[in-house]
Amino acid sequence: MSHTETLPAFLNLLAATYAKYDVAATPLPPAVVRLPLPSEDGEERYFDMDCATILTDMESVPAEEHPDYAQQIVFGMMRQLRSRGMAFGTHYPPLSGDHVRRALLAAFAQRGFDARFHDPQTVVVSRHGGQGGDVGPATLRVHRYLSAVEEAGEHEAERLASAYLDEVEADLASGTATEVPVERLRVRVYRRDAIPAEALDSLVTRALTPELVEAVVVDHPRSIALFQRRQLGDLTPERAFAAAVENSLVDPFEVSENDLLGTPIIHIGGPDQEYTLAHLHVLDRYLGEAPHGALVVVPSPPVVMAHVLGRGHPVAAMEHMQDLVERFVSDAPKPVSSKLYWWHPSSGAKGFPDLREVAVEVDHEKRSVTLHAGDDEFRELLGTLMRG
Repeated sequence: MSHTETLPAFLNLLAATYAKYDVAATPLPPAVVRLPLPSEDGEERYFDMDCATILTDMESVPAEEHPDYAQQIVFGMMRQLRSRGMAFGTHYPPLSGDHVRRALLAAFAQRGFDARFHDPQTVVVSRHGGQGGDVGPATLRVHRYLSAVEEAGEHEAERLASAYLDEVEADLASGTATEVPVERLRVRVYRRDAIPAEALDSLVTRALTPELVEAVVVDHPRSIALFQRRQLGDLTPERAFAAAVENSLVDPFEVSENDLLGTPIIHIGGPDQEYTLAHLHVLDRYLGEAPHGALVVVPSPPVVMAHVLGRGHPVAAMEHMQDLVERFVSDAPKPVSSKLYWWHPSSGAKGFPDLREVAVEVDHEKRSVTLHAGDDEFRELLGTLMRG
């Protein structure tokens, strides 16, 4: 294949390979593939992937090997973005040398399950017919298992994966679906696109914000499973949520207060906590007097941070909180949201967090402030606090 044939041919092949994994890529000759990116706010965003070096490299690769190269490029992008919490493509494909995750997928397959990683720490499994009957789709958080076996060699990983399935297979089987002890229920907050779309209707969830959902989960010793509606038994969804929140609040946690450039920040959680975001339901316990509510960020499952409005300059507090959540999200293995929210002061009385997205842009050179908030009540409050 000539130079002039290689460039457009591989560019088109790359776009077609992305399409196989539900990414509507657009080839832009001579050397760009435009990729649509998932976004929290629904706005269309794109990444223009410069393929010039790749196309040059492909000139020395036999044409019959091009499909494999294209797939590896696509898988690499899927891994990168899904590791950052973005639902890009169909799944998270483990590296060829990631024998721990590959052993787990192989163990599921040997028992008749269809399984794939939704992100680096979440597996979606289902089974139709066969021994044990239909299962799923069910979603498992397997971070505890991965942490326990991360140092294992290849053969040891295979043994441990099989032992892990011995423990969780009964929890996945439809025959034991109504036997979940209530004390094992917990509540977690997820980005809506972090839960597989095909599983969402079968779960016990409720909207927290337009892009965040709160879900009842089952806390197992080595994994976290999303609670299925079929597992409700005599419970209503409301009672399941009440029990899940209550159980999550009993789990150990830490509260501290720090000063960030004159902005007092309340920090709730800890490095090993998985259910800290349940404390959004009782945030008033930690705020003290907060007639104007609080600015809140939820960067990851173990962390809630809040600033009580009225304690310091509100615009500076918004700017500091935005910087803080961006840093946390960039380092978090399980990011939830990089947004800033106003925790409405009525939340405490309601017993349910009323979170409203807000944001601010500050141009220090021009000494200008641009507020982004669709909530008129917050705009009025901010003006009052700034005049005060």
